[in-house]
Amino acid sequence: MTDDPSPRGSGPAPEPRQDGARPAPRRPASGNGWGFAVGLLVTGLVVAGGAVGCNVLFGSQGQNAAGGADIADVNRSAGPVDPDEIGVVQRFGAPSASHVEVGTEVEYGLHPPVGGDHYDIWQDCGVYEEPVRTELGVHSQEHGAVWITYDEAVLEPDEVETLAAYYNPGDFVLVSPMENLPAPVVASAWGAQVALEDPADPVLEEFLREFDRGVTTPEHGGPCSGAYSGTEAEFQDDGEQLEALVEEHG
Repeated sequence: MTDDPSPRGSGPAPEPRQDGARPAPRRPASGNGWGFAVGLLVTGLVVAGGAVGCNVLFGSQGQNAAGGADIADVNRSAGPVDPDEIGVVQRFGAPSASHVEVGTEVEYGLHPPVGGDHYDIWQDCGVYEEPVRTELGVHSQEHGAVWITYDEAVLEPDEVETLAAYYNPGDFVLVSPMENLPAPVVASAWGAQVALEDPADPVLEEFLREFDRGVTTPEHGGPCSGAYSGTEAEFQDDGEQLEALVEEHG
């Protein structure tokens, strides 16, 4: 491991994060009038239709308040993203979060994934020049990491450096290339994702402000260092190290 804040090939053990490095976004205050109106509407629905009425108002379990799709119903692999979705944050219902044996290849309905089953150990946050193991990156997402993936065949070197600059020691940010992306850049957190064409798009910084160390992740507060810092290619030959890490963290 290295203390280099922009490692190439292997991820660092991030230093303690400085307060204020990425301030939390301001969120609009909720108004009492809106809450009262919703309360009246809920009451009317319960009286008129009981549980069915409530289900109509709030949606089925697995969808969030913003109308996010249930992750179990999503299946998008290598196809290009709809142009209307570029720069628009997509939110999804709660993914599965079960642990699977290291070496298992998990089939994710969404590519890149926004959560799901994963290994007992996680990928150290940092910047990687080569792809990393997906099931390790998903565990990092569960701890609150934002995973920025990019198509290295499309981006210029300076654009890759722009993405690398989004990581600072202590951030819960993982940057790596990935094959078969639906857009040149895709940022994914647990239950949320945004596809972008421009690495400098301000939407990416806004996404990081909201989801870096996201408080709604299943293991919020978990670390993003001290586990595995190798690449996908190195993963195949690191059996003994992986076994030791599983024994330590599993």
